[in-house]
Amino acid sequence: MLTNVFFSVVMVSGDSMLDTLYDGNVLVVSRLLEPNYGDVIVFEGDNGKIIKRVIAKEGDSIYSDGTNVYLKKQGESEF
Repeated sequence: MLTNVFFSVVMVSGDSMLDTLYDGNVLVVSRLLEPNYGDVIVFEGDNGKIIKRVIAKEGDSIYSDGTNVYLKKQGESEF
């Protein structure tokens, strides 16, 4: 893995992000940007790097009824 202060290069392994990312895709990940809704992020998990999409940020609440996921952003009163 190529790494420096500003970016890193990560290879996708698995299919949890299909139809957005595919096994073997290569990502260039910025280390300078603050994640926003809908962004794809990479973080270190117990078994290596994990790639996911941001659906909520600090202070937000999420709720799932088993089929749908609902978001209540910080400061809003309803999902």
